[in-house]
Amino acid sequence: MGDYIFAKAFRIMVDTGSIELIDAISRATERVSVGELRQIEETANYALSEEEYLSIIADKTASLFSVSCESGPILCGHNGEDRHRLAEFGENVGIAFQIADDLLDFVGDEDVTGKTPGNDVLSGKVTLPLIYALRQVSEASAREVTGWLKDKDQEEAFERIHAFITEQGGIDYAYRRANELAESGLERITPYEGSIYYDSLSAMVQFTTSRAS
Repeated sequence: MGDYIFAKAFRIMVDTGSIELIDAISRATERVSVGELRQIEETANYALSEEEYLSIIADKTASLFSVSCESGPILCGHNGEDRHRLAEFGENVGIAFQIADDLLDFVGDEDVTGKTPGNDVLSGKVTLPLIYALRQVSEASAREVTGWLKDKDQEEAFERIHAFITEQGGIDYAYRRANELAESGLERITPYEGSIYYDSLSAMVQFTTSRAS
């Protein structure tokens, strides 16, 4: 399905005849691919830093938000500050969205999200709640904690990991970072405050950060 959507997007993009739009979406597609490859490469790398994690999700997810927001100004011929502001807005909100999505692995309701809690962390996906929690303890303790992920009883392993992350403030920290990034995104579009466009984008931001609350 993802490949079809990309192909359809490129077909529509070519029909616009905008070289700038083609360039922007091509760059975003490249970033998505690089981000996905980097995420695979960093599987079970429990030394992954917050900066590296943010860089990966910026490529993997936020690049699509950014180019989507940037496309409007491109097609309207606004290639100056409007384009730059909206691209940065999308980048920040996209990162916030992915942090919130990663939080669902620990706080989500499977009946609502369709995601099985613990699936990401048990498969070696390293996300912000775990990154933060591991940095609060000694290297020896961190090794012990990540060793739990190899337990045969995966249900018990997730319960222990979840309790550890909660105790170390990893979930609360990820919430804060998602909200900070979302607010940073909104700050980029304050010149449009009071318009229906700002209100719509603000509502989108609120949805983005409330998904994991």
